[in-house]
Amino acid sequence: MANNSLMPVKEGIFTKIKNWWKDLFGKEPIEPYHMPVTNLEMPQEKVVSFAREVKIEETQEQRLNRLQQALREKRITQKEIEKEDKELLRKLYDKQIQELKESIIEKQNKILQIKYEQKRKAHNN
Repeated sequence: MANNSLMPVKEGIFTKIKNWWKDLFGKEPIEPYHMPVTNLEMPQEKVVSFAREVKIEETQEQRLNRLQQALREKRITQKEIEKEDKELLRKLYDKQIQELKESIIEKQNKILQIKYEQKRKAHNN
């Protein structure tokens, strides 16, 4: 801070920060970049054909998960489901049960490991 007084002026941290920002942005202004505006129109038929090509196909597992959710919410009954879908749903349920069992075993092992570590630390102290 330029001051013409005989006593030196101490700059605080906030004054230094303020001056740093002024020095940083107080220089020549940067010219903004102007991007030319162009008219990007596509024929309607191309848009529709592109939408048809991009359609996402539903996988077997997604369809079964949707069926499972509909059964849980009682939007459909078991009688309304085809025999093939029932068999696939049974396989899905078996897979989910197996995954849950594995998850439970992993969590039990983690708990046992934590208990073992706590006992070991208590025994060492």
